[in-house]
Parts: sequence; C-alpha cells; structure tokens
Amino acid sequence: MDLMNRDPEVGAAINVLTSECALKYGWTHGVHLQHGGGPSSVTGVPDVWRSSKEAERWGYSSAADDDTPRPQMSESQEKSIMGFSSSGPSQDDEPKTKVALPGGAVVSTASTGCHAEAQKKVYGSLEDALRLTNFINEVLPSGQKDLSKYEKVLRKAAPEYQKCMSEAGFDIKFGQARDWAEKNVSPKRKPGERPAGRELELARADGGCQEKVGLAQKLDEAYFEVAGAWVRDNEKRILGLREKKQAALERARTVLGSR
Repeated sequence: MDLMNRDPEVGAAINVLTSECALKYGWTHGVHLQHGGGPSSVTGVPDVWRSSKEAERWGYSSAADDDTPRPQMSESQEKSIMGFSSSGPSQDDEPKTKVALPGGAVVSTASTGCHAEAQKKVYGSLEDALRLTNFINEVLPSGQKDLSKYEKVLRKAAPEYQKCMSEAGFDIKFGQARDWAEKNVSPKRKPGERPAGRELELARADGGCQEKVGLAQKLDEAYFEVAGAWVRDNEKRILGLREKKQAALERARTVLGSR
C-alpha cells in the first residue's frame, strides 16, 4: 500500500519552498525539516524493502548524523516561517488547521507561515497534507489483530534471507541492518544525502535479499488476511488519497525541476 510511504521529493520540495520564503524574514540558512523517511510496511514490521533500488534510495537513519549544530531562529522568524514560536506563548494559541480522522483522532498543523504555504503548494491543501501524512496511523491498527501471521512470515523467510546476506558479505539476520549501519558506517552522512560506500553496499544487499525471498509481498498478503474487511470498507477513500498523493508528487517534481 504505497500510501504508507512518504516520497522524498515531496519533503525536499517543501523544504525548498519554505527556505525560499524564509529569505524574506532574514533567514539565510535554509530550512531542513524531516518529513518522514523510508518506506513503511502496512504490518508495522520495520525495515522492510520491496527492492534493492528502494533500499539504496533511502538507506538507514542510523547512518545519518543529525547532530550538526544549527543556527536558531528568532521568535519572530519562527512565527513567520513555521507558524508558531517554540519559545513564546503556548502554541495552542496559534492559528491551526485541524482534520478529524475516521477513527476519531483530531490532527492539526500550523495554518500560517512559510511552511504552511509550502505544504499547500505541494499537497494542494493543509487538510490533504494532514490526511496523507497521518494515513499510516489509520492503517497500522487495522492490521494488529493477529501479529502471529507476520511472525510466521518472518520465521519462514529468515534462513534464505540470512544465507543471501552472508553470500553478499554481511553476517546479519533480518532486522539487524540498521544496527550494523550505526556501528560500521563512518563517517555518517548528512540527513538528506543519498547513501554511499558501505551503507550503500548494505542497502543493496538487504533490499536485494528481501526482494529475493519476497518478504514485502508475503507480509502484504498476511496483512490482507488480517485486515481485508477494513481495506474493502475504505477502498473508495484509499483510492482518492492515492490520487492526491500522486498529484502531490507531480507538483513536488515540478518545484524541484524548476530550481
């Protein structure tokens, strides 16, 4: 279910637009917000790739260094750019756009500022931005009624996956790649940079071996066994959100292609 995954181009385009707008308020350091990262399995099982290309595209967050000191915005800059001030009065008093999700939860985001305007340009509206970025919170609970089905898939795939990884030069089991990257990848890359070197080799092997054993597909099949009724009941809305997600990706590519 591709709605679970956030396209890196969308996050990059929002950062570009926010950074350009921020110049009007004297902020020249760029805006580098994290907009989620990496594919997410509908089952909630972490670090699942559909192919080596997907793994190479994203890599591992544990191989990125996000501790670089950054300049701090003033209170007025933060309000103008982000729509709120983290050091000022309560954020509850700032203008917000809210959306009620089907499960009853209410999510919100700042409705003013450069970042809000950037999201509107890419997603079409702040409401659609909230619906798309929070879809994962609807999907995961629907598939948690019988976790044993996912555990069975992982147990069956484990021997072939481990053999494949060993042949690629990595003596690790499924789920250990993130820890391996944290311990063995040096120097760490900056957030947003593409994987390279040993991290790229690991991602290529990890994604390729998962693809070889058909892990993502088998987990998807197990999910639909558990949550098929929920998917059928929400099919029309899911298809509508998928169209909005594709439209946002096309807008993001237009933004990035024009810079």
